[in-house]
This record gives sequence, structure tokens and C-alpha cells, in this order.
Amino acid sequence: MNIEKERVTVLARLYALPGYEKVLIEVAEILAEKTRKEVGCEMFVINVQKDEPKNLVFYEVFNTDQDRINHLSRDYTIKFLEFVKGKVKGDASEVTFLSEIISE
Repeated sequence: MNIEKERVTVLARLYALPGYEKVLIEVAEILAEKTRKEVGCEMFVINVQKDEPKNLVFYEVFNTDQDRINHLSRDYTIKFLEFVKGKVKGDASEVTFLSEIISE
């Protein structure tokens, strides 16, 4: 077993406040479409939690940490993060970084 060191996998959760679920999904879909075109983005998938559909879960994979940082500095990402303020619990996402286990 080997841990992949370069690739960055992120699990981000947004907990929508009541009444904002639909608009957050619509805006998140626009973010995802743009992000998937970025150099260094391997995967950017938005899900809703089955038992709590107001919770959005983003599964993101970038080739390097610099690719992830570049994503965060893009105008549309900054606008999205500003847009969610007042619409999600804590005004931000809850982020978990994952390390992929690669079998040799």
C-alpha cells in the first residue's frame, strides 16, 4: 500500500440554510462546469446527501496542491464562496483533505 503524495482530494460540505437549497445547487452547477475545464482538475462532482438533501457534498480531485490553490484564486470560485455567505451554515464549507491509497 502506498499513499499518493501529489494528487489532492478534497471533500467539501455546504449545509444550506432553509430556502436556499435550490439556488445553491444552481450556482454550484455553474462553478462545477467551469472548474472541470481547469488545467489540473481531474474531478469535480457535486452531490446532495441522500438523507439530508439540503447538504451539498463536493468531491474534488486536483493533480497538485498548486492546482487546488489556483482553483481557489479563480474569479468564479471567489464569487461562489462570497455568494454562499448567509445561505449556508457557518457562511462557509466544511473541508476535509483526503489521501488516496494506491495499491502496488
